[in-house]
Amino acid sequence: MDPRPAATADTNTAVGDGDDDYVTVEHASSPTEAHVLQGLLVSAGLDAVAQDAHLLQAYDLLTPAAGGVRVMVRHSQLEAARSTLADYRAGNLALHEDDEPAAAALEIPPGPLYSSDIAAILSFVLVNPAFGAGVHLLNARVLTPGRADTLAWLWFAILALGSMAIYVLLALGTRAPVKPALATLAMSMLTATWYLSFAQAHGREMLRRFGPAYRRRSLLPLALGVLALQFMFAAGLQALLD
Repeated sequence: MDPRPAATADTNTAVGDGDDDYVTVEHASSPTEAHVLQGLLVSAGLDAVAQDAHLLQAYDLLTPAAGGVRVMVRHSQLEAARSTLADYRAGNLALHEDDEPAAAALEIPPGPLYSSDIAAILSFVLVNPAFGAGVHLLNARVLTPGRADTLAWLWFAILALGSMAIYVLLALGTRAPVKPALATLAMSMLTATWYLSFAQAHGREMLRRFGPAYRRRSLLPLALGVLALQFMFAAGLQALLD
């Protein structure tokens, strides 16, 4: 965009019915350019309008005949508007690197951590909502050693008991028929409730404090161990009930 030189105020182009009428400060080559300049002037605290912008947006072939889109300000603000446009063209309004707010310094975690988001995904895959809650407890031991995270323990207890209850109902078979699909749905709902109510905020807090490149521990050994325990628990429960 190559703005034209600022137009001289012309009383013939004044719009209004008082002593402080709107006068043209700039002829823009398109409605888009006019709105950009209007926004610039408004942000400087001036009363600016893009006259005929909507009409010329609809009938753009009329723009050359109309002499462009008039950007207008009040007569009393004409000099301030010209000064603002001059600063804009000179690049004085550009945001320099020194003006940008400094990014908050990232913390260094006291040790490698597990990813809460990946733990939540594995909870769905393993059909075990207690897995993600347990991972959160392991992270809490690293982040706040010696302090008990009551809410994390509460979630873990609820999810672990809920998971075991569903496994027991599945093992009871005909005496308490629970279809596997229904059990899977119940587990998934428990996992989603835990993640949206608690784990998601925990993951965002970790990213805010440590950034996306914090040291991570692999969840694969934990996932394989939990999977083996699930099979052992299910087999033992089935043998006990038989």
